[in-house]
Amino acid sequence: MARINSIVVHHFRVPLLRPYVLSFATITELDSYVVELLFSNGAHGFGEIVPLDGYFLENSQDVLDNIITISSGLVGLEIDEAFDYTRAWLSQSAMASSAVLTALEMTTEEHVPVRMAVPVVGIISVDDRRASEKIFTMAELGYETIKVKICRNAAIDIEKTLNLMKMRPSNIR
Repeated sequence: MARINSIVVHHFRVPLLRPYVLSFATITELDSYVVELLFSNGAHGFGEIVPLDGYFLENSQDVLDNIITISSGLVGLEIDEAFDYTRAWLSQSAMASSAVLTALEMTTEEHVPVRMAVPVVGIISVDDRRASEKIFTMAELGYETIKVKICRNAAIDIEKTLNLMKMRPSNIR
């Protein structure tokens, strides 16, 4: 049975083309961590996590630290042992564990790579005064799905969202 020979953690800081405005912050770049597992039989797997500070208990630095800690216990383990070891971390570090588990899953026989087109989701804040203009711009850019971010007042935001849905172009879901 193949054993894990090494683990490489890649860190990418990805600048966004446009700021991503949240109720608690404006995001201009994202941290992406890619876990690469290399096995004694030549198999390899990749898992990625993009922690967004403020959404989870773990911030970006916590995720990196936990990936390193989890990874340090994986070298020399067989795949089943590595799954058990990593699952034990789920309650303590769900984000870091999920990146490692994804890399492990990629190395199993059940994983069959499939090429597919995945639509990109456009995001509009219901509080944006130009939301009705933006939905048409997104349609022109080829977006088919728009996520409407609800903000502070649910009753008003639902009404605004329903109005956006009524006016949306036919290719937008």
